[in-house]
Amino acid sequence: EPYVVPMNYGYTMEDGKLVLYLHSAVRGKKLDMIQANPKVFFAMDCDREPFDGVLPCQYGMVYSSVMGKGIATIVEDVNVITYTPEVKNQVIFAQEHLDELEVSQNAAEIEPPVLIAHELDLEELPVMSYGGTMYLPLKALTDDPNLGISIYYESYSGLYVSTDEFTDAKEYWNEETSNYNKGLVSYILKVKPDASVAYAQELVALFQHESKIYGIDELLLMAIAHKESTFNSGLGRSGKAQGLMQIMPKTAAGFGVEEWQLYDAHTSVKLASTLLSGHLKAYDNNMVIALSAYNQGSGRVNRGNYTTKYANKILEQVDKIEAFLENNGFVD
Repeated sequence: EPYVVPMNYGYTMEDGKLVLYLHSAVRGKKLDMIQANPKVFFAMDCDREPFDGVLPCQYGMVYSSVMGKGIATIVEDVNVITYTPEVKNQVIFAQEHLDELEVSQNAAEIEPPVLIAHELDLEELPVMSYGGTMYLPLKALTDDPNLGISIYYESYSGLYVSTDEFTDAKEYWNEETSNYNKGLVSYILKVKPDASVAYAQELVALFQHESKIYGIDELLLMAIAHKESTFNSGLGRSGKAQGLMQIMPKTAAGFGVEEWQLYDAHTSVKLASTLLSGHLKAYDNNMVIALSAYNQGSGRVNRGNYTTKYANKILEQVDKIEAFLENNGFVD
């Protein structure tokens, strides 16, 4: 019989493909229904933003949504074998002495560790399979006393994992980094007070991720998002500039990105970083000209009939973000 259930979900863009994740317990009616009939249909929506109108019929809602159908599969009977040294300090002892020995002459003197096999207790926790790779729940790994793995999570700086049993994961946490990220989140919430903390944290993570990949200052990406959309990933109209970074569908199509994908914040920041990185290379790392090309197109820049007004505003906004961080004690 038909069955509908609300579920928590997440999504990512992986190699240009939309990958969806649905949360489920390891037992219950959902799994019973899938086992009885694996044909499923799903509908998701996010980025909901109401907008006003003059007349009642002109009020509405901007949102992103996706629907689809397919065959659900349940991964079962997974056995995970781990291998740990019989003598836990044997590997550490050998590593410490590698620096003192001439490896070419004395490698034979270092005995390889004896490994002991253990079956990992998954505690009935779900295992995810994607692209031929199995993803294991962290809880099962940290609960296993043989592995010596610890984790520490802090919402402003992320997840820390230590595979060294003598070093707790929390020791890798950096207060300065955490305060800096907290400042960036606070700035976004100041500009867009109706946004959630989680949404602002996600944007900060995206700016920093693409910054590392493309070598673009994360504050510059933030400044562009502020000026273009006031951090609203749902902003746009069909055929016009769209999404967090306000990119034209025609421009996106040149990179294989469809119009609907521009409303995905990750896709938008990634594409903006790609464009800006390309402009910097084309114009000898001149940021003013690169920003002008981002805003007005490289054609106008090449013809010389462009203005630097937009570029100057973005660079001024970077200064304002830095001042906000400093004035509010998020950075020294």
